[in-house]
Amino acid sequence: MPLVAALLSGVAGQPQSYFYLLPAVLVSASAWAIDPCQQVRRVGAILFVVGLVVLGWAQAKRPPEDHGYVPLAEAFARLPTRDILAAPLFLEVPLDVYSRQAETEKLRDILKQGRLDGVMFVCSETDPRANFDNYVMFDDDTL
Repeated sequence: MPLVAALLSGVAGQPQSYFYLLPAVLVSASAWAIDPCQQVRRVGAILFVVGLVVLGWAQAKRPPEDHGYVPLAEAFARLPTRDILAAPLFLEVPLDVYSRQAETEKLRDILKQGRLDGVMFVCSETDPRANFDNYVMFDDDTL
């Protein structure tokens, strides 16, 4: 059921949720595979194959994502300044996929020179969680 919901909505759960469902899926699959009734085995095999075909088709038909990380990483790499990127945790991993090399080089340069020019905050217009107003910043020295 979670797999069908993910296919229909385009949103998948956390990977560990599918791992936790694996025993139930294996028990269900083995139940129809060893059922004494040939009709149940046939229907189960057909449903399994249809499920695999639908899953493969859904993955093949996924439109390319225009998430903006590639242009952001390229622009960040071209900057001559020693800046770092600050992003919410849920944006950090995908951002790191595209900007890891530039971030590493700039961080090494910052550590060698002992100078940080600025902090660039990564925001998203489509996700309200990554809105600049939601960044927690303090103007005092209590941290």
